[in-house]
Formats: sequence, C-alpha cells, structure tokens
Amino acid sequence: MTYVFPIRVGLSIVGTILFFISILGVRAETSTLPDPSKSIVQVQVWSLNVDFLAEPVQRGSGVFVELPTNSGKRPFIITNAHVVTLPKDIRETRVESEPIIFVCSPRVGERIPRCHTAAAIVSIDHDQDLALLALFNPLNGVSLGMDSGISAIDLTSGTQPTVGDTIRFFGYPSTGAESLTLTQGIVSGFLDRGATSLIKSDAQLNPGNSGGGAFDAVGNFIGLANAIVKGPGGALGLAIPADRVAQWTASLGSIDLDSVRIGALPRGITIAFQDAESLFPEIGFSATQYAL
Repeated sequence: MTYVFPIRVGLSIVGTILFFISILGVRAETSTLPDPSKSIVQVQVWSLNVDFLAEPVQRGSGVFVELPTNSGKRPFIITNAHVVTLPKDIRETRVESEPIIFVCSPRVGERIPRCHTAAAIVSIDHDQDLALLALFNPLNGVSLGMDSGISAIDLTSGTQPTVGDTIRFFGYPSTGAESLTLTQGIVSGFLDRGATSLIKSDAQLNPGNSGGGAFDAVGNFIGLANAIVKGPGGALGLAIPADRVAQWTASLGSIDLDSVRIGALPRGITIAFQDAESLFPEIGFSATQYAL
C-alpha cells in the first residue's frame, strides 16, 4: 500500500520550517551587534578662561580603535576634527588656545558617562574632518594601554552601504539624552564632498552625535557620524564612510607615542565640577586636588 503525503500538510510543514528559520535569522542578526558601551565614548572639550578656570566648551562622541605604535598596539579614539577644535572666539579669548580633552563612558551598571581619561591630539585633518586621540592619565601623563573593558572597532569589518540599507548610529547627543543613544534610519544616498563621498541617512542625528559610530544591520562598522544638514524637506544625517576612516588611519603608519604631546594637565587650574570626585572616580580626580 502506497501512502500519499497530503500536499497541504507538506506545504504547512515547509512554511513552519521557513518561519522558524526567519526567526532564528533575525535573532542572529541582532545578536551580532557590538556592545556600544565598550566601543563608543563621549568626548568632552574644555578650555581655560582668563581666571585659569577650566570650563566645558563642547562635546561629541568617538570610537575606540586599536593601532600599532612604537610600544605595541594601543587604544586610540577616532572622532571628528570639529569636535576637538575650539571655536575661533574661544581661542581668541582664552589663556590657552589648545583644548583640554576628556574621554567619558558609563561604569558597569550605569548609564550616565563619567570622565575617566584625558586625551591628546595625535593627528588632525580638517579637510576630512577626522582626528585621532591618544589616551593618558591626566594626573601623571602616563600613556594608557588597552583595558579589558574596551572593545575596539574593526574599521574594515563592513562593506560600502547601498541605498535602502539599514544604518544605526551610536553616540552621545547633547539634545534630549545624557546616556548612550541609538538612532536608526536608512541610507538615503551619498553626498560628494571634495575627495570623499559622505553617506546620507534619514536618521535623526543631533549635536553630540558627531564622531560616533555608524553600523549596518549586523553590527559592522560602516562610518563615522559627521554632520547634520537641515533643509525645507527635513534633516539628513551624514557619515564619513568606513573605508575613508580606515585609509586615513592607515596613512599615519606606526604611531610614535614619544612624539605625541601628552602629559599631566597644567597646574594652577580648577576643574569646574561640583562633584569632581564622583565624575572622576577611577583616577582619584578632585577639584580640591587640582586647585593648585
């Protein structure tokens, strides 16, 4: 006796199998996203006023990368040049034209970033709007190595996105949020700017997002948040493509840390924090200690 398998039952089973495969596929896609709390930081820029009081000027975001140096691989921050460049009116009215830069991120179990590391500009390219920052202890000027809590971004993990692709921005926008924020949209096109072509997106970026990471749907790094363009039809978020960021950092070669201008923050200043001890717990930073 030959048993004939009902067509409807067979199709039902196939459909069920495909459904579960699709569910598993979605789970696999979302689970590959990087942990942004270990890869994306807030970058705060301060400046000394005429009373030698350090005051906050502006802030943005940045991404951790690991690059070769004369002392082995070390962590660095890539951000936008405009994030770490003091505005002209500030430079002309302050006792020091160089910015004081702090790198901030939340502690385990917290959401609000705490500033735990100082940074110095290794290289800056205003034409491409890119800057590379070295990390150091602000109390003694010692260059910092890779910490277990840091997850470096792979600049070459992604591919050039196409129109319609999902794009996810992680950063610390100064509007509406103090904590790490995810903003999602689609790639809507490309904008030629000089030698590079910026990624256009309908993602709603805000000041403070600049320098943060842009990722595709499966967590690959595809760009660096760069700017917001507003017009009658709405706003567009722009990102520097990952390949341009990778090419720029590769052009720097092995970084000679001995030539980087890093050191303890200048004496004779007071950090304008009401609760400096809680904001800088890892390095024992305090307003009393720094009022020298």
